Amino acid sequence: MDAIHKFDETKVQTYLPHRVVKQAVLVPVPEGIETVINAEWGAEQRFVGPWYAIYVDGNVVYGSGQTEFDETHSADADTQNGYYKSTPIEAYIYDGLGAVVQTVLSSGVVETEVPVSRGDWVVRWPHGELGVMSDEKFRKLYRADRPLNTKLWAAHQVNGHPGKAITWTGWPNDAVCTCGQRWTAAEWAH
Repeated sequence: MDAIHKFDETKVQTYLPHRVVKQAVLVPVPEGIETVINAEWGAEQRFVGPWYAIYVDGNVVYGSGQTEFDETHSADADTQNGYYKSTPIEAYIYDGLGAVVQTVLSSGVVETEVPVSRGDWVVRWPHGELGVMSDEKFRKLYRADRPLNTKLWAAHQVNGHPGKAITWTGWPNDAVCTCGQRWTAAEWAH
């Protein structure tokens, strides 16, 4: 068995999603009852309690835990049962040897284990669950060419007053935004 890959905080960047509408239906399984499905990537997915079935052409292709789905998606008014990812994701391109990425839901349930290969994206959703995406799929779903690199903070003087500068890399021309006061990353995000 391949080693379980640990998320590498030194490589992570944040990416905004493209607006890609998917169809999803809540499966109201009672709390405490486990459901196991076979996902499109060939691995089993496990859920305890309610979960969302994600459909493509009328078939369930994978699922998502209810808590994780509700907090990362918004409804699309123009599509029946339509939703789109509305929160950023943290990710990096994997460059190691063969390993496995384990997805653990906020409930503590191990949802799935997926092999990761060099060139795949290792992703972390807002609840901390990890996943693997091919480069093609990641670029379809996220703005891979425009990371929001909020980890590159630097001290900066604005008109003689201390401040912070934040950079976004990957844009045609790197952008720098300065603030007239000192803010932490958490304050900036709000």
